[in-house]
Amino acid sequence: MRKDVRTCYIKECLILALLLCLQVSLLSCGGKKQPTTPPEKPPQKPPAPVEKNRYEKGDILLVTGKDYAYFAEVTAGTKLSANEVPVQFFVKDIRKTLGNKVSLKAIRGKREKPKEGWGSQKVLLQYFDGNKWVAARDVIVFEDFYLLPESVEGDRRVPLSKVRILIFD
Repeated sequence: MRKDVRTCYIKECLILALLLCLQVSLLSCGGKKQPTTPPEKPPQKPPAPVEKNRYEKGDILLVTGKDYAYFAEVTAGTKLSANEVPVQFFVKDIRKTLGNKVSLKAIRGKREKPKEGWGSQKVLLQYFDGNKWVAARDVIVFEDFYLLPESVEGDRRVPLSKVRILIFD
């Protein structure tokens, strides 16, 4: 009978030891289930690089047309790889003559805000007075128009649709 008591005692000790281990295990993780690490996802293909635009819709360009340069607004974003730029000229007669796309070679530059700000820079240009093209100097540059010098009588504001720049090569 002693053997049975000893066997029961050993079994009880083993059960208590297992319960103690389980309790220590539960206490060490705060009674919460240990998070399992998710399986690694296969690497994703990187997105294709997006080609940047040379010109954005709304940019204003100075474009060569015959012996003069005229202002034109970009009508759609133009990728770096493009050879032509979709534009709309401000001067209607030039729009009819040169069309709605210009080659990169015809673009003289992008109209930018002067370093000192709009209204701070004076230029030489020609403007259409309703009858003929007239040369003027000391014309002040603004964002969407030019202001003729005080020596000019009448309306001194000239929109981009009545301006051209003589090309000096």
